[in-house]
Amino acid sequence: MNSHLIILGAGSVADSGLPFGVQKVTLEKSVIDWQISAFSNYISEITFVGGYNIDSVMEEYPNFVYIYNEQWKTSGPCRSLEIALEQLHFLVESEEDIFIIYSDILIRKELVEKMIVTSDQIM
Repeated sequence: MNSHLIILGAGSVADSGLPFGVQKVTLEKSVIDWQISAFSNYISEITFVGGYNIDSVMEEYPNFVYIYNEQWKTSGPCRSLEIALEQLHFLVESEEDIFIIYSDILIRKELVEKMIVTSDQIM
């Protein structure tokens, strides 16, 4: 499957620490690690839309495509998505599937597989 994952992670965190996506939720894996694992069979590229402390995400995941939301302090995730889709307009115009997830959402591979199967049945 030729799909694209967009991770929305521009907002700050309450304790002014690392962005949620790069925080470890187990001894070895961050939230984004879980997301990569969950979508690994279905995506060809990952775009991260960031703002707050984006450098820490870039250090951890150098192979992502990055989009910087300059208005991250005053805008929300819908604006981040709008910026991403403006810059990735070719995705909208293509037949490629696009998955969109917040950077602080844990997701398992089994759930992604169920979503894929269900969407195939609906179409």
